[in-house]
Amino acid sequence: MRKLGIPAVALTRHTKSQNKKVWDEIAKGRYRIVYASPEVILNKRGYFLTSLVRNPNKFMQNLVAVAVDEAHLIWDWISFRDKYQLLGTLHNVLNQVPWVLLSATLSPMVAAYTHEVCKLQTPSMRFIMSCARDNINMVVHPIKSPRDLSPLLDLINLSAITDINELPRTVIFYDSIDGGQRIADALRILVSSELSDSPRTLIQMFFGSIDDPKKTKTLKDLESGACRIIICTDAFGLGVDISKIARVVQWGIDEKVTISALTQRMGRAARKDPKRKENEEEIIGQAIIFVQKAILDAVPTDWEAGWDNTTAESEWVDVDSDEDDDNPKVIPVSKGRRLDRFGLPVTSDTQQKVSKFVRNIYKEAKSLKEASRQAKAENRGMFRPKHTLIIKVLKKRN
Repeated sequence: MRKLGIPAVALTRHTKSQNKKVWDEIAKGRYRIVYASPEVILNKRGYFLTSLVRNPNKFMQNLVAVAVDEAHLIWDWISFRDKYQLLGTLHNVLNQVPWVLLSATLSPMVAAYTHEVCKLQTPSMRFIMSCARDNINMVVHPIKSPRDLSPLLDLINLSAITDINELPRTVIFYDSIDGGQRIADALRILVSSELSDSPRTLIQMFFGSIDDPKKTKTLKDLESGACRIIICTDAFGLGVDISKIARVVQWGIDEKVTISALTQRMGRAARKDPKRKENEEEIIGQAIIFVQKAILDAVPTDWEAGWDNTTAESEWVDVDSDEDDDNPKVIPVSKGRRLDRFGLPVTSDTQQKVSKFVRNIYKEAKSLKEASRQAKAENRGMFRPKHTLIIKVLKKRN
């Protein structure tokens, strides 16, 4: 925003520690856009609820909208960031201000759930725009286990590169900080002195618990080209808009990787560059998903039989209907999905059938309340119970 000449501020712990007057500046209307997390805004003893919204000030006078960016996280982080579930409280406080929920991966089921959590009006207006990315080529490749890094090391092929400009900017997603560190260490060993005298700058890590100054430096290094490879968790998949990323890798699949998360991550590749010259060639991105062979083997290969079974067609409802379009009215049917249909190969001949299948992996719900109730009842991965420290120690001893 600042690059566009729009006064903006992000309310983080770092911002508040660096600028003790930031709340006063906000109250005086210095910023046109204020970014904040639910944890900051909904702190019962925080400045926002105890003072800013209670007293006359320029901020409240000029407030024209509340935007919830990456709104799908209200559902995705239901057991991780519980303050997202309290956004309806903020709506009650700011009930005269228009609300906007934004997401590139807001499925109909999640739309119903976020609608209820944020206490939006019924009906609410819904804008749907295509987010298809024709400039990204996607590849799925089997691996034995994420612990065997040889396919990933072969892909990057650092030993064959002597010029840093030949190394495409690459983002590697892996949902384990320890495992990500192991990937970074394995790659840094292969960096020759001819390629870079600073492997830790060339290959960096990015995850939620890293402090803001370090994150900022990493992103600047990636934009400048000093950093060519980033190993990261989901923290990088949110709000990062860097145009020169040519390759995105998903290393392994587990219960944390939803279709929504995967779409967000793959979308980091080949972002539009507003500074690209007319005669400059557009980047064609690669999205490479490494999947454990055991998972791929679990999907039946007899996909034709699944699609030829006409009796099953009634299970799938065309959600493109324009009837009653103001109400989110569909929910997922993950518990009853037919794996043989997921085995449908994506080719030019099957493109129409694939598109129909993607649209129709939801079934109809009679009301918003029912959609939300069934969404909450959905199984979301295999969550293992947390072990106490003493149990972990005993397991290691045994």
